[in-house]
Amino acid sequence: SIFTSISLLNPTVILHYPEAVAFCKDILGELLTYEKEHDGSLLATLETYLFYNCNKAELARRMYLHINTVQYRINKIEEILGVDLDEQEARLNLSIALKIYPLVKEKILLE
Repeated sequence: SIFTSISLLNPTVILHYPEAVAFCKDILGELLTYEKEHDGSLLATLETYLFYNCNKAELARRMYLHINTVQYRINKIEEILGVDLDEQEARLNLSIALKIYPLVKEKILLE
């Protein structure tokens, strides 16, 4: 459809905008670095947390984690990124960056 072809999250559109890569790095960079150094799963935790509208119980159920582990991971994510996940703007920026990341992952990893 016409809306798909002009979508901002369309790979053919995103890849032509270096600002998208910069945005993604700015928002997720510290977490990506942490994940690389610690072979962690905080990125998946963040993505699942946001997908399920910040519902920690649902996150725990979906990822087969204890609720204390979920709370620890959320606190760690907030610490690494320097954000408060209770703030709507932080969640919005993270959600957008997480949508862009798979499209620009190779460019970020090459830098």
